[in-house]
Amino acid sequence: MKDKTKEQLLDELALSRRRVAELEKREARHRRVEALYSVAQTAGHTMELQELLGGTLEKVVEIMGADVGLVYLLDVAQKALLLKARHGVTKRVAGGISTVELDDEEVQKMLAWKAPGIRFSEMFGEATFGLIARGMEKAQASSFVAAPFPGRDEPLGVLIVANRTHRQFSPEDVELLGALGTQMGIGVENATRFEEVSKLATVDALTGLYNHRCFQERLEQEVARSARYGQECSLIMLDLDHFRVYNDLFGHVAGDEVLKKMGRLLADSTRREDIACRYGGAGFAVILPQTGSEAAYGLAERLRQGAEAALLGESTSSDANLTLSLGVACFPADGPSPEILIRRADVALAAAKQSGRNQACRASDALRQTSDMKRTFWEVAEYLEAASANTIYAMAAAVDARDHCTYMHSRNVSNHAVAIGKAIGLPKKKIERLRIAALLHDIGKVGVSDSIIRKPGPLDAGEWEMMKKHSELGATIVSHIPELGDCAPAIRHHHERYDGGGYPNGLKGKDIPVEARIIAVAEAYDTMTTPRSYRQAVSHEQAVEELRGCSSTQFDPALVLSFIHATE
Repeated sequence: MKDKTKEQLLDELALSRRRVAELEKREARHRRVEALYSVAQTAGHTMELQELLGGTLEKVVEIMGADVGLVYLLDVAQKALLLKARHGVTKRVAGGISTVELDDEEVQKMLAWKAPGIRFSEMFGEATFGLIARGMEKAQASSFVAAPFPGRDEPLGVLIVANRTHRQFSPEDVELLGALGTQMGIGVENATRFEEVSKLATVDALTGLYNHRCFQERLEQEVARSARYGQECSLIMLDLDHFRVYNDLFGHVAGDEVLKKMGRLLADSTRREDIACRYGGAGFAVILPQTGSEAAYGLAERLRQGAEAALLGESTSSDANLTLSLGVACFPADGPSPEILIRRADVALAAAKQSGRNQACRASDALRQTSDMKRTFWEVAEYLEAASANTIYAMAAAVDARDHCTYMHSRNVSNHAVAIGKAIGLPKKKIERLRIAALLHDIGKVGVSDSIIRKPGPLDAGEWEMMKKHSELGATIVSHIPELGDCAPAIRHHHERYDGGGYPNGLKGKDIPVEARIIAVAEAYDTMTTPRSYRQAVSHEQAVEELRGCSSTQFDPALVLSFIHATE
């Protein structure tokens, strides 16, 4: 074979280099397509903005082989870049660069940003550049580059990657980062639009508060959560007084401004965890998680006073004097379900309006004012029909909590009753029924007013008659719960006496259900050994002697002996 000339060898070498370069370009294009697909797949995985930003940033940092990554969103109104996602940056360092304020010129440059990558020194002024650069230094990053992620009309934010070792970012790196930023921008814009649509589905457009649909969903959630953890939650229903007259006199535009003002008042006056809603028309509602009646009533009064000040001077007509009436109801004492809680808050709201408007009223007070100013036990039983077993347990805890002297009383009685049941050899199934019945034996006291429950001295005749009905009411309450129905006889008859002198039916001896006879002994022992506001607790030995002394009259003597043996 004839030796190749020098020119031929050089031509072949050049051709080989071109082929290598072409292969490298193809490989780079392939990597770019894979990178873009990977980021697009990550961005499309969720419509939740924060999750999207965090996930795509992790992928971008991996693709770019970087150590540090930051995502800023542009807030034109605030004239600032807001840090929304970070990688390789500590919380302390991020705190110093979480908000990057921009001057007017920087905002305009940002909005006009078309290049896929740019030096910070070309984009921002000395102060802004210095703030970001110092943040990078604190993150120990020596080389960094930025790219915008554009929206349809203007940039949405800035994507930054950096390395802790010196690195010269190539034009290809800058181009790839710009493409990744564009892909991120598409995801951010989609997530932002989804967020806006979701917000429209739950937020009242006029006031900015949650709408009626969201109110129903959140109240159901909070009541369920409160029942599950044995907590209270409260509901305030609010309505503007004379609003219809105001609309007629001044027009709907003026009326809308009043509603907006009310929206701002509720948003500014409630906690972050509270749920302020527009219920409809001139009606509003506030759901207060982990809040009892007193705290809810205190907020209601503050809202009333705030509305009175905010709406002062809105009308010069006495017929359209805008004020606020409010009704307060508390779970579980005022209602065991969302529907009944709303109904009770509405009753309280109506009572506030009937009493002269511009005031707050508790559901318990409103119910006492109706039906000859007394809240009947059968009303309570009626509105407890929708209660679940978990709700009833929560209510039992709430009954004990109404008086610090009886805190843990129901649980103590339940423990003592189970000890007696085991001592006399009750089957496991009956012991479980006994445990629940003893835990709920005082549930009927939910229908007894606080003034009677917390009275420091003896009850008068009328108060005693009201108190005596709690056993019947308790039985009625649990009878509405299928899984608790078997406990009703024990609850109804736990105040019967062995000699027939008890209530509500005057049963005697073995005619009294055994579970009720056991609870009678267990409750008497806990009552004697627990201090009350009007007397000191007695010792175990003294309580046992008292039980012995009341055997065959108040208590079943065999059960008294079994309890004594079980506690020796």
